[in-house]
Amino acid sequence: GILTICLATLPSYPVILIIFGIIGFLIGSTFYPAHLEVLHQIGDLQNQGAVFGMFFVFNSIFGILFAFIGFGISSLDFPTSSRMQFLLLFFALLNFIGFILSAIFLRKLPSDTVTKSSLSLKGIKKLLQNKRLWLVILIVASNYICYSSMNYIFPYLENVFHLPSNINNILSIVRLYCIAIIAAPIAGKITDKIHSASKLMGLSFSLYSITIFIMLLCFRRN
Repeated sequence: GILTICLATLPSYPVILIIFGIIGFLIGSTFYPAHLEVLHQIGDLQNQGAVFGMFFVFNSIFGILFAFIGFGISSLDFPTSSRMQFLLLFFALLNFIGFILSAIFLRKLPSDTVTKSSLSLKGIKKLLQNKRLWLVILIVASNYICYSSMNYIFPYLENVFHLPSNINNILSIVRLYCIAIIAAPIAGKITDKIHSASKLMGLSFSLYSITIFIMLLCFRRN
């Protein structure tokens, strides 16, 4: 939140890069490990998929709400710099709200299930020698590359098909949030039923690859 307020001052480009780098480090080192641990503590071994599914449902609902608020702010009749400042201050406010709610409610979660271990070179070496860990890293990295690369389709739709920017914004909300509201609970239930997240991931990635190839053929033909 503090760093986002710093962005709202509209600093120079090198400073923006530094702030983005620090924000990325904080998200990678604190948020993702913490929120995964919280979700594991909320659900038991029999309904982990359902817990993750419901998490993405509510995450998507709030994402839709905040995205439309953001679009409303960005369409205000103000100079571009002022709209950007309002938008960044709104995002900073959301971070501070998350901080307050986390401090109030998440401290009550049970902590006796967490195994504490000290960081050592021996432990790091053991992790690096774990082939399954590298496989998971490869899968996650591939997924994020495909997922983030899909953002490039929106400028393509705008430049080639002359799609209005407001329609592009709606499509981005549908892709990021609306589909997850439907897909996440279904995927969570299937995972709990077959007791294997890896099988579902294998099927998903196979269908995803086929879809990408179909898209490439369609765009190439056009």
